[in-house]
Amino acid sequence: MKIDFKDEHIDVILDALEVYNRLGLGQIDTALNHCFLDKEQLDINDDRSEAIKNHFFPELERNSSYGIGGCQKKFSIAYEILQTVRQSKALIESGGKVDPYDNRYDEPLTVTDVDLPKVDNIKRYEEFRIRDSAVIEYYNNKDYERMWNKIDEVMDLPKCGKSEIVTYEEDLGTHPGEIVEYYVKCHNVRI
Repeated sequence: MKIDFKDEHIDVILDALEVYNRLGLGQIDTALNHCFLDKEQLDINDDRSEAIKNHFFPELERNSSYGIGGCQKKFSIAYEILQTVRQSKALIESGGKVDPYDNRYDEPLTVTDVDLPKVDNIKRYEEFRIRDSAVIEYYNNKDYERMWNKIDEVMDLPKCGKSEIVTYEEDLGTHPGEIVEYYVKCHNVRI
């Protein structure tokens, strides 16, 4: 089955999965706060939220909830779908560049025995700064075989489909167009 979604559809799907998963974990307040900017709109206070939680999850103590994978399987599957769709959306928005400081790019956590959803045609790449002066020298001298051997020796890169060197220039005023940063760009990174 293939379904094409618009960005607005994806945002609604992400919200729905987030709320569904949070409800299944017993995180009633978090789920309601995700739906409504102000839960006062619903005239629900902490006691009412706790009463809802106690009705559906009597085994949970006050201010507690299940962890991911510790709830009913369908809620964990919702979490896996949420993570997969969130990552795919982030990769599409960034043109495939992974931001290592943004958890939206993390590989989805698998907590059930159900395969993660498969997303086609998503390209991903990561860039790793080259700090070794010998690698930079080999690059500038076009000695690519020694450059790649040195990269293999000094850099712990992930497995990827294709690697290339990319450079970034900065206009520092005195030397316009001077290359100031060198990176290994890894395409189709496999974690």
